Amino acid sequence: MRALLISDIHANLEALEAVLAAAPAHDVVWNLGDVVGYGANPNEVIDETRRLGSVFVRGNHDRVCSGLPALRSSILWRSARRDGPNAC
Repeated sequence: MRALLISDIHANLEALEAVLAAAPAHDVVWNLGDVVGYGANPNEVIDETRRLGSVFVRGNHDRVCSGLPALRSSILWRSARRDGPNAC
């Protein structure tokens, strides 16, 4: 079996499409996490990754979007402390 491993897509549909276009032949796709995050296309990326396969590892960004309060508050705390060129 030939597995294609993908990870850290972060809602970047264009990057996902480029990776899939350049990927060698494969039998199965395993997603190692962080489907959502910084990019502009979370819905499209979620739909595409679900179409590709059913093996997913939930990444830290995926966990935040799942509504886990402890992780969400940690990220907000860190974000509030960044300033200047490091600000969100």
